[in-house]
Amino acid sequence: MKALFSREEMENVLNSPRKGSGSGIGLYREGYRTYGINFWGTKIGSKVQEFLDRNSNTDWSQSSVLEIGAGTGKNVFELVRRGVKRVVAIEIDSIAVSVFVDILVRLEESGLVPEGRVSVVKDDALHFLRHNSERFEIVVCYGVLHVLKQKKQLAFLAESVTNAVVKGGHLILQTITDKYPAPTSQPELKGVVVTPQLVKELFPKETWETTSWDEEDIVHSHLGSEEDHRHGSVRSILRRL
Repeated sequence: MKALFSREEMENVLNSPRKGSGSGIGLYREGYRTYGINFWGTKIGSKVQEFLDRNSNTDWSQSSVLEIGAGTGKNVFELVRRGVKRVVAIEIDSIAVSVFVDILVRLEESGLVPEGRVSVVKDDALHFLRHNSERFEIVVCYGVLHVLKQKKQLAFLAESVTNAVVKGGHLILQTITDKYPAPTSQPELKGVVVTPQLVKELFPKETWETTSWDEEDIVHSHLGSEEDHRHGSVRSILRRL
């Protein structure tokens, strides 16, 4: 069988600056490559924080977690710190995964995180869900829905997540909506189809109980971009019925 690439090509890649791979989008990929963990910071998602605060006396030692779009692991490491049994972290961007794994190795070597507690999977969310048969007590899905530009993709993700969460388990999600045009620094966000109503349709009340919901705008700028911009947003905590 013919080799896919030459040794010379491989050496050239290994000796060149990293550019990232996969479908990490535009500003996100550049941010991970340039700033690493500092691109998103280490403060966990607001709804993840709210969920943990509400359940501060819960024993999570038998609970498994799936995070879709885990970035460099800020939510994952807090969940591990709170004592969850296991986390499967899905991330498509190679630079984010590299930073994540480096942090994980350091935490494992220090003894703070037991080896095997966190599994980092470099994969596309839809591909992973298509082949997943495991079920979880908690699924975290931050900043993923708005990346999917086709409603059939969103419907598949929602159905797959619903099947992946045990009854009584929880989904913690955040997504940008179509409320505002894409900022000039993020042309990859053009064509977002997510609306608050669509989120409600994807996760209907017959299957999910909404325990927390807000549509507060996000106003911020990213490292490397001086442009302050505004996004419509949905943040929610849902309980599987």
